[in-house]
Amino acid sequence: MSNQKTLSVLPIGIVGPNTGKTCYDWNLYSEFQKGSTVYLMQGGFLILAGGGGLEVDQEVILRNNDSNRKLQESKVIAKTNCNRDDVLKMLLDHEYDYYTRRAFKKKRFDSKLRTSYSLKGVE
Repeated sequence: MSNQKTLSVLPIGIVGPNTGKTCYDWNLYSEFQKGSTVYLMQGGFLILAGGGGLEVDQEVILRNNDSNRKLQESKVIAKTNCNRDDVLKMLLDHEYDYYTRRAFKKKRFDSKLRTSYSLKGVE
């Protein structure tokens, strides 16, 4: 039996990890999101989940929640609590530098996040 899970997701655009802003003008770090989990996925995107449910190295298939269209396959690289400090640390540990840059100092890594998703269900 496969270890792969199917996730129903909705795209939330490219998240700004420093501010938590999404393309829908809501914030990843708002009071409403307390207790949520953020997953870093292979391929450079985040999944926001209301609770846990996925483990590191879990293989997943992403499907659009509305149309059930297959979006992509991926694997969980890391997970953390949904707060600014933990998310920035997780990203830095995996070569995504989103800390505020100081004057005349280069970023450590050039990796950028792609469109992220909000988890709506797990099969």
